[in-house]
Amino acid sequence: MRKTLCLVLILSVMGGIALFSTGCGSDGGILGVALGIIAIAAIASSGGAGLATFAASHRDSPRAAITTTGYKAVIKVNGVLATETTTLTKSPDETQLFINAELSANPGANEYSVEIFPATANSTTDPLLKLYKVANVENGGRAEEAPTLNATSTANALAYEAWKKLNPTTTALLTINDFKPASADIDALATKIQNQLNASMTGTVTPDATFQWDFSIDAQASSTAASTTVPTTTTTTTSTSTATITTGQATLPRGKQWFPNTGVSQDALQTITSPVGLAFFQHPIATVDVLGNYWHVSTPTTPGDQTMVIAYASDTTSLDGVTTAENVTFYGTTYGAGSCCLAANQVYVFNVGGYYGALQITSYSSTEVSFSYKYNTTSGQKTLSQASFAASHR
Repeated sequence: MRKTLCLVLILSVMGGIALFSTGCGSDGGILGVALGIIAIAAIASSGGAGLATFAASHRDSPRAAITTTGYKAVIKVNGVLATETTTLTKSPDETQLFINAELSANPGANEYSVEIFPATANSTTDPLLKLYKVANVENGGRAEEAPTLNATSTANALAYEAWKKLNPTTTALLTINDFKPASADIDALATKIQNQLNASMTGTVTPDATFQWDFSIDAQASSTAASTTVPTTTTTTTSTSTATITTGQATLPRGKQWFPNTGVSQDALQTITSPVGLAFFQHPIATVDVLGNYWHVSTPTTPGDQTMVIAYASDTTSLDGVTTAENVTFYGTTYGAGSCCLAANQVYVFNVGGYYGALQITSYSSTEVSFSYKYNTTSGQKTLSQASFAASHR
């Protein structure tokens, strides 16, 4: 008998990403940039023969929905963890899971992911179901999304991640919308995924932290990635008369990462993130405090990620003095050319997750660094002129 498994995820994005509500930084333009709302109603179906079910649950009361402790949902926005919860409700027939969360999104294109894990999952556990999607949010606006999680979305997500890993430089500014694999390849991968779900999620079998995709699934995801063309993109610099520049102040604690389009990550630097954030940490070889890509030097013998993110602006002492990121050579880390350490008033140019900008240190200590910043809100655009922004918003 064919069963249908539905998972309804309602993601209401309001006011500010909950993860960044601690006041570590602000994101206001010269005239203020209004955060938008993403409202997501996602449905995930078991598909196939429908053998997979969300079992292992209990009923709180005769009138209450069944609450499951067997699974958790993880949602990320632009690669940054936004919420993680095991507080899920499930329909009595165990064909539906529900999760409610409140998150925020900056204006523009926001790539988000939704994953379902066993509740006991750790850093090595693979997601049971997954999807990537892009939501476009206007200033102060609301974007309503209705994506579907199933074996096909999971196949697409796994192949997309393999594609990004295989082509880290040429896909740095690309999203799931740019990933165009052959439908036959995704269908074949989805069939393998469905077969494993049917064996791992049943009324008598509940997946745990040891869940991993079979080697053949990882291999086929990599094969699909290798055969998928990376589109050729042409970056056109936004003219100074139309550039939209966001400014603000941020305090970056030691061991944390900062992202221009979201804020300060509250997660410790334990696993490589995508995109790479701008981190404040001690260089393991030079033993001096630096700003840069933590993963570039986190393991001195075999660095985990070579993304170049920052450059010291030696020719200026003012944030206003940086008007473009054109012809800038970025490095993995930096602490000011010709100086021993970070210091107040130093100016740096950055490229974090495709967003170009500049920052000026306002204070520095052994525990944190504070700075003023500005960045172009259009990913890939290098114009950083403040004056033109003010002029275009009179």
